[in-house]
Amino acid sequence: MEDQNKYLPGLRQAAQAFAAGDPSGMAWASGVPYDPAAGAFTLTYFGTRYIIRHPSGAVEGPADPDEGEGRATRRKICFLHYLTQATGGEVAGRWLSYRQMKGGQFHFNVFRTEALAPLARRFGEDLAALRRAGAALGGEPLDSGDAAYFFLPLPQVRLGFILYAGDAEEEAAANIVFDAAAGEHLPTDDLAFLAEDITRRLIAAA
Repeated sequence: MEDQNKYLPGLRQAAQAFAAGDPSGMAWASGVPYDPAAGAFTLTYFGTRYIIRHPSGAVEGPADPDEGEGRATRRKICFLHYLTQATGGEVAGRWLSYRQMKGGQFHFNVFRTEALAPLARRFGEDLAALRRAGAALGGEPLDSGDAAYFFLPLPQVRLGFILYAGDAEEEAAANIVFDAAAGEHLPTDDLAFLAEDITRRLIAAA
């Protein structure tokens, strides 16, 4: 279980930047609706509705018993960063690997351990399970590898999950790719969080 305390400074910083932003501008740039009367954004993430208060940055929504406090805090940071940093641009329509994202090469080993390895371990020899889980989570098939799905967990952030089946000569392998514009809307750490979280959800839905 992740330690919540190490993420609290990042949450405070994200909330401060969010508080300084113009909510109507953030709503336009992020594609997340804002209700001025309630002072709140409404963001839907994998079917769960979250209310994000402005200017406090409080994130309200149902607890996920399988998530843990550390991951829940990382999710809140990701939401606040997205609302603060989204540019209003559309997806680019081309994919980049994690290593190609800003700073990704320096954190690839952690990314491989937390996202790629669990994905390959669970689905590398059970592609049908990935197809079931991908469809259950609202993913769209992606023409890559032996089985693949892409997701839009946030309105302008697209991720692809690709499996290559193993055989007698090679082990199964996985890749997670990001739309080339994703780094305009979120820091690379948050993109890694999304990849890890979607991997967790796929495994749980299989």
